[in-house]
Amino acid sequence: MDIRVPTRSGAVVLVGLLMAAVSVALAQTAPLTQKAQLAPKAALAQTDPCRGQTGRLAQRLIESGRCVQVPAVLGQTSDDALRQLAQYGLRMSSAARTSDDTPGLIIDQEPRAGAAVMRGSTVKVTLPYAPPLVLPELVGTGLDEARRRLPKGLGLNATPQASVRPRDEVLSQQPAAGTQVRRGSVVELRVSDGSLVEVPGVVSLPLAAARRALVEAGLEGQVQQVDDEPSDAPIGQVTGQEPAPGSVVKRDSAVTLRASAGLEVPDVVGRPLAEAQAALQRFSLGTTEADSPLPAGQVLEQTPPAHARVAAGSAVRLRLSNGSVVTVPTLQGLSRDEAGALLQAGGLQPAIATGPDWALARVDTSAPAAGTAVKRGSTVLLTLVLPAWIWAAGGLVAAATVAAAWRGLRSRPDPDPAPAAGDVQLSASIHFNTRPLTAQASGPEAPTLGLRASLLRGPVQVHEHQETSP
Repeated sequence: MDIRVPTRSGAVVLVGLLMAAVSVALAQTAPLTQKAQLAPKAALAQTDPCRGQTGRLAQRLIESGRCVQVPAVLGQTSDDALRQLAQYGLRMSSAARTSDDTPGLIIDQEPRAGAAVMRGSTVKVTLPYAPPLVLPELVGTGLDEARRRLPKGLGLNATPQASVRPRDEVLSQQPAAGTQVRRGSVVELRVSDGSLVEVPGVVSLPLAAARRALVEAGLEGQVQQVDDEPSDAPIGQVTGQEPAPGSVVKRDSAVTLRASAGLEVPDVVGRPLAEAQAALQRFSLGTTEADSPLPAGQVLEQTPPAHARVAAGSAVRLRLSNGSVVTVPTLQGLSRDEAGALLQAGGLQPAIATGPDWALARVDTSAPAAGTAVKRGSTVLLTLVLPAWIWAAGGLVAAATVAAAWRGLRSRPDPDPAPAAGDVQLSASIHFNTRPLTAQASGPEAPTLGLRASLLRGPVQVHEHQETSP
């Protein structure tokens, strides 16, 4: 076989022939492409002659049983829509589209409700798609705030629970914060019912402030006050409480408070200063002195009075005896020496005012009188008298003296004429210190003599003694 190489002119002819062939091929292909583009509609029309038909023709097709009318499935769940379409001999396909509509309910359908389609056709429905929602933190917020924070599309169920937290405060949430949930999910909340109270600590507070704190904590109206044992704490300061701080109790429960009643001032009147100081160590002690017959340093008065309640460290004033005053003792009937010793023992000086300064003399009176309060070192004047037996003996001596003088007078010759009856008198006087003792005798020459001895200002008197002369 011979193969000849074409010349240049022949090559040109060959290229032309090839281009012509391509043009013919393209011309034949263009109608086919147009027919391919029309094929879906044409094919659809050939497979479903009911689609797109309206009016009487569509009605005749439906009556013939070849076609059915598409029911409305908008707003139904996919399961409900599937059952309804099956009743018409239709099938269903579904798709999703992002939407805030209610999850699970159909939001679109194709063909539309009322359109005529062949039995066995497929109805495409569209369901809303919502991305998962993230739960925010709700614990610690109030119930109203929790509702505002909860994303749209979620439900909320609140259950009360006994708690010390404020009423309606969220105590817990389920699911927890940060969890992703589907729209329509329900969030479970536990919220405080405010029925419990935590007892505040009020020890060391003044009673009034403690009561206010309890009222603010929800314990108003039932606070009890109990006076405590004597305490160094200021009067009215809380020294104990029951229940203890931090205890959880029901609202309006009673709280017992123990408050300091202060210290009771002991009775120190009549006690020496040293004993009073020992008894008043928890107080601020102050003293003053006053004239008194009581021993020096003995407590005369106290302020505040005994058994008064005061705070620890409060001032207690004592009035003490300075011992500068003594009371004149009872001296009447004592001997001079006994009275002097008693006065000197009491800080007084004895001195004799009147009377015999004899050891046997007795005190009659004193100046100042017994029971009088005087300054220590004062002088007490004594009036002394002799005992009664001395006065009686002196009277007898005086009487004997007068009698002897009378007898001597009668026995002695007297040149003078004798006195008349009743004119004869004789007297004698004996003095013991300043108190005279006198005796008198009188009578006529008659045989009877009168003799009398009297004790002037003395405790004993000798009255009258009768004698009959021979």
